[in-house]
Amino acid sequence: MFEIAGFFFLFVAVAGAVVLCLGLLAGLLKLVFDVALFPVTLIVGLVKLIVLPILFLVGLVVMVTVGPVLLVLAAVFGIPLLVLGGMVWAACAALA
Repeated sequence: MFEIAGFFFLFVAVAGAVVLCLGLLAGLLKLVFDVALFPVTLIVGLVKLIVLPILFLVGLVVMVTVGPVLLVLAAVFGIPLLVLGGMVWAACAALA
């Protein structure tokens, strides 16, 4: 019986050591990758700073040029649909 308890405590100790080693290895790999990828992070940030204003201007131009076209299309197709809906509503009101 004492042998089983001894093996259990030995197993717990070995499992704890394995978990500790894996945690230390994960921390070391995180540190290595953080140091190794720091220049990549800086380059990506620089690209973001360059591309973001350009994309903002492109989006603004698209919105200014496409916006009135969509407004005209909505007026051309929307007004007949509104009139048709009003006629259907009036017909339903007359029948009820």
